[in-house]
Amino acid sequence: MATGTGFKAEMVAKLDIPATAFMKGPDKSFIESNAELKKTYRNFTFQEKVQLDSRKWNPSKLSEAMKGLVAYELKLLAVQVAQARKGHSKDTEKQQQAEAKQSTRSMMQIVKALNLVKADLAKKEKRLADITPDRKGKRKVEPKNPKEEKAFEKETKDLPGEIKKLEKQQKAILAERDDLEDDDRKAAKQQAAVARSNALPMAMMKVFKDLYSDMEKDIENKCSVAIEELASGGDDKKAAKKGKDAMDRLKNPEKLKKLFQKPRDATDTMFTALERVLKNNSEDDPKVDTAFKTANNVMKKIRASFDKSGGEVRNAIDYLLKTSQKNDMKASAVMGDFVGEISKNKKKLTDFSNAIQKFDRRILDWDNEVSSRKIDAKAVASNLKEVKGMSSLDSDADAASKFLTALHKKFEEAEKEAKSA
Repeated sequence: MATGTGFKAEMVAKLDIPATAFMKGPDKSFIESNAELKKTYRNFTFQEKVQLDSRKWNPSKLSEAMKGLVAYELKLLAVQVAQARKGHSKDTEKQQQAEAKQSTRSMMQIVKALNLVKADLAKKEKRLADITPDRKGKRKVEPKNPKEEKAFEKETKDLPGEIKKLEKQQKAILAERDDLEDDDRKAAKQQAAVARSNALPMAMMKVFKDLYSDMEKDIENKCSVAIEELASGGDDKKAAKKGKDAMDRLKNPEKLKKLFQKPRDATDTMFTALERVLKNNSEDDPKVDTAFKTANNVMKKIRASFDKSGGEVRNAIDYLLKTSQKNDMKASAVMGDFVGEISKNKKKLTDFSNAIQKFDRRILDWDNEVSSRKIDAKAVASNLKEVKGMSSLDSDADAASKFLTALHKKFEEAEKEAKSA
């Protein structure tokens, strides 16, 4: 039923969509098979009452619009989860291969030791049998002289003790072999149990949880802003207010030029230091462990910082582009030039937004590589080359910065006109 004046009707903007909606089968199964992740990755929800024109909107149409609104975020989450899962799978496989290799090496050492003891034991047993007189006092090997006779007597006395020692040693080696085989069987069972439960290390669990919580905030903000826009009026002053909100999100456009520079330089420095240590030290050297810990801490700070700065800029650009396409903005006489400028330069803004997304994804990849320690000096060198090559992203930032500086002036003119109207 219409309420208020004209055709305005109260409706409920509601969103209730699975976080896994756009994930591929293996990634969706991965989330759902882990009890903790399944609990974390609950549906994204939003609900807010809004007054809308009943000629243009109905509950069903509004519900579909809400789903479409967050499609990009859900697709992005699907990509991020796929990348993180792939990294985790490689880490697990590498660890299992290393453990199997170590077990094989240990078993080979045991077998070698066992064969040596067996050979020595057989040799001594044969020697004892050869020089021990039988019931008739004869030996298989007779002494050639009195001196050798004495030596035989001594050997006959000493060899039983030596044989006992070797038998004891053989028994200990066999026990060690049995223990190793038991450990291998237990490890295999444990790996199977872990695979069935889809258990995750604490650090990797945090990666997946952070992906969800970050996206949950983005979706909440996006839905809130969208409903506010939808409910607003269409006169010049309201259009100017909406334009100001969009421009306020992109204050100080000059600073955008250096959006990539600081995290890129920090990543370059981190990889340079890590490469130097990996090149000059063995894998089990304590320096390597310290270098990875330092690199991990640095990478986490870089990621957190760019998640905030890059995410704010991308959301602001997205908001600006969408705001400029609203009917009340297009219908506003004083906002016409402002909206026209955005439409003409849309590519500069989208290129900049895509560059931020590209850089953000690589930061996530590098963070996962460093935290999982799945890179060697060669891989670090390759990453360094890529980091340096990403200076090309600065051109997108520079173009967007120059345009937004000019756009701020264009908006100030339009806002002034709207206030005097």
